[in-house]
Amino acid sequence: MKTSYKLHITISALFLVLIVPLFSGLIYYSYQSNLALAKKEANTSMERAKAETLKNIIGFVEPIADSVRSTAQLGSIQPNFFRAEESGQLLVRAVQNNRDILSYYVGFEDGSFRQGAAIDPAVPVFDRLPPPEARFANRMIDRSKNKKDPVDSYIFLKDWGQRVGESNSPASYDPRTAPFFKAAVARGTTGKSDAILISDPYIIRSTGQPGFSISASMISNGKLVGVAAANLRLKRISEYLAESAISPNSMTIIVDRDSNIVAHPNSDEAYSKDAKKTQRKLSDLPNPAVQSAVAERIRTGKDSFVFTEYGTNKEFMALFSPFPPTFNKPWEVMVIAPLSDFVGEINENNRRTMAVGIVALLLIVLLTYVVSRRLSRPLEVLVEEIKQVLSFQISPGLNLKSRVSEIGSLIDATQKLKTAINAFAAYVPRELVSDLIHSGKPIAPGGESRYLTMFFTDLQGFSSLAEITPTRQLLDMVSSYLSMVTHAVKEERGTIDKFIGDAVMAFWGAPLLSEDHAYRACVAAVRSQRRMRALNEQFAAVGQSPLVVRIGIHTDAVLVGNIGSLERLSYTVMGDGVNIASRLEGINKDFGTRICVSHSVFKEAGERLWLRPIDEVSVKGRKGEFLIYELVAIRDGDDEVSASSDDQKKCVATEKAFGLYSQGQWLSAISCYEEIASEFDDALSREMIVRCRAAMTNGQHDVLLDSAQK
Repeated sequence: MKTSYKLHITISALFLVLIVPLFSGLIYYSYQSNLALAKKEANTSMERAKAETLKNIIGFVEPIADSVRSTAQLGSIQPNFFRAEESGQLLVRAVQNNRDILSYYVGFEDGSFRQGAAIDPAVPVFDRLPPPEARFANRMIDRSKNKKDPVDSYIFLKDWGQRVGESNSPASYDPRTAPFFKAAVARGTTGKSDAILISDPYIIRSTGQPGFSISASMISNGKLVGVAAANLRLKRISEYLAESAISPNSMTIIVDRDSNIVAHPNSDEAYSKDAKKTQRKLSDLPNPAVQSAVAERIRTGKDSFVFTEYGTNKEFMALFSPFPPTFNKPWEVMVIAPLSDFVGEINENNRRTMAVGIVALLLIVLLTYVVSRRLSRPLEVLVEEIKQVLSFQISPGLNLKSRVSEIGSLIDATQKLKTAINAFAAYVPRELVSDLIHSGKPIAPGGESRYLTMFFTDLQGFSSLAEITPTRQLLDMVSSYLSMVTHAVKEERGTIDKFIGDAVMAFWGAPLLSEDHAYRACVAAVRSQRRMRALNEQFAAVGQSPLVVRIGIHTDAVLVGNIGSLERLSYTVMGDGVNIASRLEGINKDFGTRICVSHSVFKEAGERLWLRPIDEVSVKGRKGEFLIYELVAIRDGDDEVSASSDDQKKCVATEKAFGLYSQGQWLSAISCYEEIASEFDDALSREMIVRCRAAMTNGQHDVLLDSAQK
């Protein structure tokens, strides 16, 4: 039995015994937490910088690569197109439209060459300066069979169609000797027709600037007829690396597999200072942090690590990450940053906190007697907890402990009260529990008629799955599915009525009134289906069978309230509308759909939904038919429930097909449904084709919801 103490004696003693180690531990914990948080933030920043660098460089290259692919495909289809003078406009326009493209060109297998290029009027062409107003050049070398003495011809342009001069010289340049053409020859003609080649960096002769080329082969009738290519400025990548530094002293560098520098934040550092301007290696940089990072990577074999800079013992973080395989170039991103860029301010703040903490600790020791007399704080906390219970704002636990008998008993009683109410709320809607607490009245049988939306789910083929699945595994899978559906319903402010084996019954519009109950039920249904896909991926990853959820939704006037006896009550709904919602869930099986909604749901929320009309159906025992729909997505919803372009296209196409079907234009309807079935592998369309053909034979057909079996 634990010894208990009087309240004021306990507080006085505990303050003196616990406050010193507690306060010291708190300061130490704060220091370590801040330091760990800073390191985590530093690592996150570096990962983000790496990802942004890859994204932006790929985003810089890919549009130009697509343009080069298109040009090569055009040349493959019409090999002589780029031999015509008019084709120069396409090449010049490509240069005009992208300031990062220095030149755009096509080389042919016979040595002919067509190029559009941006020019600098201050740079001579054939030892002569171009006209001062010239901004572009249309260049052509024709080595076709009927040309004995080919000429290298430059036509200078201010803009396309605005010729300002020309210059000619006997042709000495042969594209077949250039790296971009040799690479295409080496690759041959058996690879992907749209594959591109990215060259290693080199100094572009016409500008003296470092750059690289993107090229694609022109293949006609299985033969290489030419190569399309574009020259790009590497300086643009260097500018981006300089602009996107993650901290004041960080550095991001692009290197190849041999540690040659591809791009550096300072473009002059990437190449040697001599006339040859050869690529530098990382080890050649006069930066001890870079050299230390390279050495540490070689030593540890890791791509992410903390290291110490040679000579200074400053701590740095380093991250190496390769470009994705789809980039087709063995480049990688190197990010280094001093740890002090991230933790310097936190260290200073921790020192100030330590000083203040010591002063505060001394003051607390001196005031121990005064503090021991103050009993209000724990009592105030308990009062607040009771208030939260009364307002049904129940936190998971009660963060109070005391060996004082009076306070300990009160804490224990309060915690048990919270636990009991939380348990009660798991069986009864929280709103009802809250009303019960505030009203103080007992729950009694009774109900009222309300216009609600009912929601049923069930698992397809559950009985068969249960026969072949171990019990524990089956329980885990079903629990995951039920939990997922429950969360989706609660997110949309629905009420879970009950679980019926593997089925879930829920409704909207009670106990709390809701103007958009039909819409929220539909959002919950789409969320459940989308999240079931992710859940099935988890099942598949561990070798488990997927679960297929079918959902039915109907809006109708039903009886809602506390149904049962004085000994046992259930807050539930009753009525014909509940039966219809359940039948709609089952009819999914007949049409190969996943979410089936009634026409009343369409009337309530159809303009906010992506729906596909299915057919008019009747319920056994009821007069008349009503139209049912497949719910596909939400028109104004978030990304999780929005429609893809295929979803939208399928909905529009189905609406057209159903219009023909409802007008009795069977052949036209069959044609439309066949197109949908072919394009989207659509089970609903295949079923409707069968119904169209049956209608052509029989003149009509009836669909009874009662015939739908799970």
